[in-house]
Amino acid sequence: MTLETDMSRVYGHGLVIRRGIVASLLLISVGWAQQITGVTVWPPAVTGGRPFQIRVTKGPTGSPVPVAFYSHKLWAAPFTGVEASIPAASTEYVYTPATGPVEVDTVVPISVVETNLPDAIHTTSVTVLAPRVTNIAFAPAVPIAETPGRATLTTDGPAPGFGMAFFLLGDEADVLGLPDYVLIPPGETTFSIDFLPRSTSPTEVQVELRVLSVNQSLKVAVTVRPPGLKSLALRPFGQASAVGAVSVIGGTSIEATAMLDAPAPEGGLELMVEVADPGAASAPASILVPAGKDTAVFHIDTNPVEASIETSLVVSSPYASQQAQIQVNPAELSSFSFSPGEVIGGQLATGFLELNGPDLANVQVGLSASVPDLVEVPPTVAIEAGSSTGSFVATTSRVTQTTSILVTASAGGVVIPVTLMLQPSVLGDADGDTDVDSFDYAQFHSCFRGPVLSATSRCRSLFGF
Repeated sequence: MTLETDMSRVYGHGLVIRRGIVASLLLISVGWAQQITGVTVWPPAVTGGRPFQIRVTKGPTGSPVPVAFYSHKLWAAPFTGVEASIPAASTEYVYTPATGPVEVDTVVPISVVETNLPDAIHTTSVTVLAPRVTNIAFAPAVPIAETPGRATLTTDGPAPGFGMAFFLLGDEADVLGLPDYVLIPPGETTFSIDFLPRSTSPTEVQVELRVLSVNQSLKVAVTVRPPGLKSLALRPFGQASAVGAVSVIGGTSIEATAMLDAPAPEGGLELMVEVADPGAASAPASILVPAGKDTAVFHIDTNPVEASIETSLVVSSPYASQQAQIQVNPAELSSFSFSPGEVIGGQLATGFLELNGPDLANVQVGLSASVPDLVEVPPTVAIEAGSSTGSFVATTSRVTQTTSILVTASAGGVVIPVTLMLQPSVLGDADGDTDVDSFDYAQFHSCFRGPVLSATSRCRSLFGF
């Protein structure tokens, strides 16, 4: 007796099979039925050169499920026939293939085949993206006209086999001095360009740069500025240059040097100058750095003061400023001397006093001598306002031997001692003045006749030396 069973519920296609082979066919059908319930990719779009995931899902099965993965555009996703076995107890399997760099965005069809059931093919796709510029960094961050700079392009993935071209366009783009396009070498994600911004304006220029490729249009705003003030150096008269602060005597001048961080543009660059206390010093309201130059020199005139004054000097450009401190001091006694420094006792000696600068008011200089009986000086001497020199006359007395007298001048805490040498009178009267009319030259010559020793004695006796 032959029994027939409708196995359409098993196969789903209405086949009628004899009972004798039902069991074996049932086992085969269980092994061959589609086990995969879904195939997805993540992320759906990925930059070439980066990996992505193919996620396969299934329900629990009695045995592992063998699968194979196929890419249908191998240059963008280089894998084909990659086999894997999904464990029986697993409900998800993840395969992570790599992608390759591409020149244009490319949709890659993907197939996942259950290898025990070749007709069970599951499809999905991933979009492999061409590299895009993600950033353009400028060094310096704000380019300076006529100053070399560097721009670095960064992409989100490596360039493909023939490199990746990007065009650099936009209004005023020529101000930057960048090329019209750049080619990022194969496999690279960064590319640097040296450039020299042009000087087209004494003020800043706004540049809107567009980065174009087959797949991208990116806008970047860049400001190109003219040079700014870099440093300010001061050199007081007779001193070395200094930065930051100087101390001078009122009435003297200071040489100032302003330096830019790049050559001035066409037409030059105007710098503003300001002194906080005009009573202490004065300077021009502005100076011009000539075109193509990076320095300008100007002078600051200080005024005589009665007491020390500290003021500030500020020099500024539209993009930077520099400041220096100036201390203006009253004049001090700097020099004291006699001319001549050696006189015959009884003669007059002239003393000379000098300040290190003119003073706003009269400067009283005190005088004293170590032996007032031999050198008589006035107790004080006034150096008039606006002047830096003064003098006086000292009266000396006759001495019988060479004598050193210390004469001291003092003012404002400064003390200067000077030695005045007094010599005994060789010829002349008691006042130390030589009476030429009464001098007997014949007698003077006769004293030197004869032996040296006796001649010396005769001369000393006759003329007092």
